[in-house]
Amino acid sequence: MNKGAAQQKQELAKLMDTLSALIRELTREKKEFLRRMESETLNLAFAIAEKVLNHTIATDKDAICKVLGSALKKIVDQDGIRIRVNPTITDI
Repeated sequence: MNKGAAQQKQELAKLMDTLSALIRELTREKKEFLRRMESETLNLAFAIAEKVLNHTIATDKDAICKVLGSALKKIVDQDGIRIRVNPTITDI
């Protein structure tokens, strides 16, 4: 093998190493980005759900009863539970 071909092969090997390092870094960055986006997406979903539920509860008295009923089913010890409801809601 002549000197020029050996030098080109060495330069190509360096470029391949650099490319491999870049691919590893991009893969790591992508995973980190997706992890952050998953967390932010969940936060957004919960914020939207909270807004929808608050609106629904403010306007739909049956929704209040369903939410309370569901919450009470999850409570093991139901003695001494006090539930406070907005006083403007009078016919629950």
